[in-house]
Amino acid sequence: MWDAFWNAVLINPMLNALVALYSLLGQNFGIAIIVFTILIRLLTLPLSLRQQRNMQKMQALQPKIKEIQEKYKNDPQKMQAEMTKIGYSPTMMLGGCLPMLIQLPIWIGLYQAITSAMAASPIDLFHLSQRLYPWATGLAQLIPLHTSFLGIPNLAYPVPHPIGRFILPVLVAGTTYLQQKVMTPPNPDPQSSAVSNQMNIMMPLMMGFFAYNFSSGLAIYWTVSNLVGIAQYKLLPILGLAPAVAPQPVASPARIEAGEQARSDSQAARPALKSAADGRSSTRKPVKAKRKK
Repeated sequence: MWDAFWNAVLINPMLNALVALYSLLGQNFGIAIIVFTILIRLLTLPLSLRQQRNMQKMQALQPKIKEIQEKYKNDPQKMQAEMTKIGYSPTMMLGGCLPMLIQLPIWIGLYQAITSAMAASPIDLFHLSQRLYPWATGLAQLIPLHTSFLGIPNLAYPVPHPIGRFILPVLVAGTTYLQQKVMTPPNPDPQSSAVSNQMNIMMPLMMGFFAYNFSSGLAIYWTVSNLVGIAQYKLLPILGLAPAVAPQPVASPARIEAGEQARSDSQAARPALKSAADGRSSTRKPVKAKRKK
């Protein structure tokens, strides 16, 4: 039951979309994967916009967060209350994980769709023809599909060459690291920042490992998706679709303390100045008006 649902909702639509793109793009399955990746990125653009706005909001709050951390470093409850007042929430950083979580079932479905599309044996070709929608006329006539792309003999498998097999995993790991480096703002929480730094290292290594062991078509999808994500992050503020927030200069702790001391001294001096002013006004002799003779 679960397999039938998974096939009907995810794998079969993706498989038919890939075969349709394959038909429209000169029967090149590698180009079909690249165009499919761009379409997926466009569909998840609202989530990317929300993620980018949250990160830019976090970036804009950095100066105030630094001030609050220095001022209330010995009072965690007061620190948390003040951060809540300015609009900071630890869950703001979790929004960056949402697009990746959305793409996780897409990765799984795409891997199975690519494997199914690259059918070679008669039984696999029969199963592939059964997965294609009957109303999509002409798709069944395209099978078997051409499986090579840029020297890769079969996109359903890793690159067979012992040296060339490392090219796609390195591209996947490098673009994953670059995307996280570009899109992850500095986190004011030391503990969260340490976790984020570990993820920035572990995630590219994990993605590179997957690209080494899974299909080269999936590695192409990851590489193109990372590059499109970086381009989105850079171009959306230019196009006016996302706000470009420049970080404000952060005041040093010494300046913050000096400012607070000056304000405190000013407030303490106000009563004395007022008393002195009242004393001068009370001792002033009234001026008598001269009478005209």
